[in-house]
Parts: sequence; C-alpha cells; structure tokens
Amino acid sequence: MPPIYNETWEVCVGKEKFRIYGKQVDVLKKAMMEGHRGSIIFGDFAISIPHIQSAKMVSSDRKKPVQIPEEIGSSIMSDKERMRALKKMEEIKSSLIRKKIINY
Repeated sequence: MPPIYNETWEVCVGKEKFRIYGKQVDVLKKAMMEGHRGSIIFGDFAISIPHIQSAKMVSSDRKKPVQIPEEIGSSIMSDKERMRALKKMEEIKSSLIRKKIINY
C-alpha cells in the first residue's frame, strides 16, 4: 500500500462543511477522479459527490507519510456495515419514490 500523507481537507456540501483526513481524502479523490456519482460513507457522516460545492486542502504534512496497516486500509466499511447502509439507502429511495420526490 502506498504511503498516505497527513492531509486535511474541508469539503463543502450545501451549508455543511466536513473535514476529512488521510485515507478519507484518498478515497474521495479516487471516487471523484473515476467519475463516481454516489455518496461516500465515512463512519458517522456521508458526502454526496454530486453535491460537493468545493473542496480545499486545509493542511498537509508531505514530509511525514503515514503508513496505515493493510487490515485497516483494505476496507473502510465492513461487509455488515455496507449491507446495512445499502439497505437504508434503498429504504430512503423507496420512500422518496412513494412521495413522488424522485421517479426512478
């Protein structure tokens, strides 16, 4: 696994500002560069890629890379967490379809 630098980014989504660090920054950068259009869930918050208004680097320590152990860096969410998140997203989607807010 390549080293991850100590970068702190501030991401603005609507009126909310989120600070992301290290591996979170790398995950968001990769998703945006690959053209993903969904949301990225980071533990206790999620960032919707299409709704990002701005992202700026707040701080960086390029002299001291951080090595994240392979077992931590290999997945951000466990399979159980991922399934729970997908189930919740489907529930929200069906609720929005019923309310005729979206029409997928």
